[in-house]
Amino acid sequence: MIYRHLSRLLAFAAILLPLQSSADDIPVAAASSLMVVLEEIAGLFQRETGHTVKLSFGSSGTLAHQIIYGAPFELFLSADEQSVSFLNERGLTAGRGSIYGTGRLVLFVPRHSAVKPAADLSTLAGSVRTGVLTRFAMANPEHAAYGMQAKQALLNAGAWDAIEPHLILGKSAVQAMQFALSGAVDAALLPYSLARLPALADKGRWIPVSETLYTPLRQHMVLLRHAGAAAREFHQYLLGKEARAVFERYGLGPAAGQDERMADRAP
Repeated sequence: MIYRHLSRLLAFAAILLPLQSSADDIPVAAASSLMVVLEEIAGLFQRETGHTVKLSFGSSGTLAHQIIYGAPFELFLSADEQSVSFLNERGLTAGRGSIYGTGRLVLFVPRHSAVKPAADLSTLAGSVRTGVLTRFAMANPEHAAYGMQAKQALLNAGAWDAIEPHLILGKSAVQAMQFALSGAVDAALLPYSLARLPALADKGRWIPVSETLYTPLRQHMVLLRHAGAAAREFHQYLLGKEARAVFERYGLGPAAGQDERMADRAP
């Protein structure tokens, strides 16, 4: 099942939306780390309302630039807050956005690998020196919020210089996960939300990365300037109890001290 989802995500890489849509269709751009969780929430919403949510996934930075160039999305769920601010500063959003979750990292080690997972990433540099770790996957920090977060963690752990020559960068967090599942790498830094997928349970082992090494992502969503009534209804649904329960089940619950209401902020 996970490979079907991954294939669909890669097919979305160009983010080509259908040329025809009905008034009940809601075109949504979302960070790839939300692929499974958002499909589940969209299914619940569709059964309740009859609206169809058209989901397109990619890295947050890439999606933000596509919106600037006219991609006809009505709602954007980013893995970070910077991409939403980037659009808001250009007058493309209805408000500054709402926090819908907190993004955290895990170190994932495929079943075949001899790398020992450690929350402080202290085993990585040594694994490179001994030849145990020759390929390491993460999302590209030039485009993906989880890639920037992963680089920050590796730098703070003192492992970046050892790991950098061995990096295999995914265009998105999900592509980095695909590398890990395919056996192409010896370890990977992935979103906690992806590590929680049942399909990964027998594919390897993982450990949450110490939050002393990086800043958890304040994941934002925002309505775009020309969003219709159906998109606004879905936005409100994403802030509600049913959606919140799904976000939390995939490890996207709020960080300590974060506003539980996650209310939309005024422009």
